[in-house]
Amino acid sequence: PSMRTLTRYIGRDVLLSTLLLFVALLGLFTFFDLINEMRDVGRGGYTLTTALLSVTLHVPSRIYELFPVAALIGTLMAIAHLVANSEFTVMRAAGMSPRQASGMLLRMGLLFAVATFVIGEWVAPAAEEAAQHHGRHERGAQVHAGVVEPPAHGGLARVEEPGREPHRHEDPHHRPQVTLIRSPRRDPHGRADHDEAE
Repeated sequence: PSMRTLTRYIGRDVLLSTLLLFVALLGLFTFFDLINEMRDVGRGGYTLTTALLSVTLHVPSRIYELFPVAALIGTLMAIAHLVANSEFTVMRAAGMSPRQASGMLLRMGLLFAVATFVIGEWVAPAAEEAAQHHGRHERGAQVHAGVVEPPAHGGLARVEEPGREPHRHEDPHHRPQVTLIRSPRRDPHGRADHDEAE
């Protein structure tokens, strides 16, 4: 067989192993993202469609994170498969040198790196920004003026800072300002106990 045929054969095995592993990892992490988004479904204007859209917009970022790992493991798996089946020995006997095989793998790795760079520099940031904007807009529907109804039988009421509903894209170290107010105890007829309040 010609060197071009051997190169295509190895390249096909490497590409197939990489894609299969990448699809499995991407599906797994996307499923975890969907479970995480489902916790917000039903709050304010956050619906299942919104959650699916948010997960979809996060896919480019997942591709940028997972594809290098999938390419490395997929290449190792493909080479191990060729060696285990003695196919690489047959290729060596047909005239392929280790340098030629390494050059072919290097070209494929460069192609993978370019594709990952394009996704990481242009596609993923734009999609992530759209996801954050969309999430803030939908979750913002559940944020009100920050006034709560005091407990019917007295006690402490918790009032959070208006307009600071936390969500997954904000600074994790931020904590909303909390004010504790004491409301008067009420009798069974709903009248305030002024002596207790004083």
